[in-house]
Amino acid sequence: MSKKIAIIGAGFSGTYLGFQLKELGHEVEIFEKARGPGGRTSSRRAKLADGREVSIDHGAQFIEVTKPEFQNFVDEQIEAGNLKLFEDYRFYSFDKSANAWDRGKVGFDAFVPVPKMNQLAKIFSAGLNANYQTCIDKVGLDNELFDEKGQVLGQFDFVISTAPPLQTYELMREHKELVNGIDKVDMKPHYAVMLVSDKEHDFDFDAVNVLNSTLNWIGINSNKPGRDKKPLAISMHTNFKWTKENLDLSDEEVITACLKDLKEITGFEDESPLYLTKHRWLYGRAMNPLEDFYRIDAKVALVGDWLCGDNIEAAYLSCEKFLEVFKKL
Repeated sequence: MSKKIAIIGAGFSGTYLGFQLKELGHEVEIFEKARGPGGRTSSRRAKLADGREVSIDHGAQFIEVTKPEFQNFVDEQIEAGNLKLFEDYRFYSFDKSANAWDRGKVGFDAFVPVPKMNQLAKIFSAGLNANYQTCIDKVGLDNELFDEKGQVLGQFDFVISTAPPLQTYELMREHKELVNGIDKVDMKPHYAVMLVSDKEHDFDFDAVNVLNSTLNWIGINSNKPGRDKKPLAISMHTNFKWTKENLDLSDEEVITACLKDLKEITGFEDESPLYLTKHRWLYGRAMNPLEDFYRIDAKVALVGDWLCGDNIEAAYLSCEKFLEVFKKL
């Protein structure tokens, strides 16, 4: 029997679920506070003064596969042209305190959506009824969705939250049994700093995991498959501990700290970049995910990577396990 279903969140989990549920014949409506789909797989479109546009992945950086069922999904997306293997991926590690590099071979295959990280969310959300820049404040006991002004945006047969745990805990607060304990899931914050430059620099890596530094990630976005090789585009992430201690810093202070480490680690510096900005991810990665793939009762459910992991594979598994059960309702 067809159901009227609301999905909160338009990241990978929300859009993939929306696509699958629509395929099953349900009426699906998505609610997302951002301007478009992607969530933590978002990409920033940098508009340069000379008219060029450059895309920079500033959330999730790649897709890793550990489970056969997810490999099947990845293979399908490669066949469809939505994913590419990052061949000869130079992903290293650097300990800033010891000034020591570890250039050991990467122990996994890295896949990236093309032409940018939010490609999968864009594909799955196409054709769905999506309400962007719409913030849900509460899901009522009768499955009404309320906005921040207390206005009812609709009433549904079933509601699914794919939002981060603390946000889900707040908006599902009337569904006490379902959200019990999810506020204890620790989602670590980080800043993302995006830089575009016409300067040339001989980086001897594609990405580096940084230890004992303000930064914990430096990625050469323009080296990724399906991206323009010029101009140079760099995505930097700060480490969780430093971020948590510096949530009140100004944009300029965050950017300055990141550029300082970038120069010290790589030698790269551009005093007049073409584009330079930052984004704050309050809910970056789940450090203590629950041991559930999903939570569900008669009318509402919780789905997302933080229930069983902290990456896109975990999000996919959460969705698939939920769908197995939902089809039997």
